[in-house]
Amino acid sequence: RQIPSIRWKSLNRVAKSNSGDVPADVFDLALDYYRGEVEFTDFWLGHFLKEFDRVRDRSSMIVLTSDHGECFENGNYFEHSDCLYEGALWVPLIVRYPNDAGAGLRVDRRVSNLDITPTILHQLSMPLPENMAGFPLQDDLSGDGDRVVLARVPDLRNPDRTPARRRFIRSVVGDPVAPATDPRTRGIVDRMWKYLWTPDSEQLFRLPDERLNRAVEDDDTRARLLEALEAELQRYPAGGVAPEDMDPETLEALEALGYVQ
Repeated sequence: RQIPSIRWKSLNRVAKSNSGDVPADVFDLALDYYRGEVEFTDFWLGHFLKEFDRVRDRSSMIVLTSDHGECFENGNYFEHSDCLYEGALWVPLIVRYPNDAGAGLRVDRRVSNLDITPTILHQLSMPLPENMAGFPLQDDLSGDGDRVVLARVPDLRNPDRTPARRRFIRSVVGDPVAPATDPRTRGIVDRMWKYLWTPDSEQLFRLPDERLNRAVEDDDTRARLLEALEAELQRYPAGGVAPEDMDPETLEALEALGYVQ
């Protein structure tokens, strides 16, 4: 079976005709389309960098990243807005420093997109504003240390809404679709572990496995990450502009991107 595109309209149509389930061939097609988008982007970025180097010298700093991935696992399908699994959180962050400094270095420890601004300011020898989130990546180019990174879902205008993935879809290849993620969910991730907390539940995963909850059997790790989570929440308390205080144009743009719902 083939469908012309993977959109909610086409997915819902397939699910409605299949007792609420998205079958394997459609799911595999969605994965193929997603991989194709990644390869398409990689191809044209290569051309961009080649042309950039042709018209400029290599003294410029280039940062390539993404704001999110897409969830295709653990009941969170075809969405990213309320997904805290690796499919949405693990994104590329490629920094090409001027004159190829550190060329070829791959850092395995956790970093964050919050590190991009302080990294650029550090490269420009500009002072970092007080209480700025993130760290200059130049501080540890060896990547030998470890670090925890905070994760939480975006603020929702309608926290009781039905996620798009559940309006008609009940399962994907037989795997039940997850309900909306509790908007109070807060998480912490390091190189090996992910800990997700809500007032009603705790989940602890040894990565890359995000199916087996180890919160009960590994209490020492759970306690360590809970302490780290509390510390990160002290450093980065929830804040920002409330949706009701945004102008309509900004709010519409954020809704289209899935940041505010």
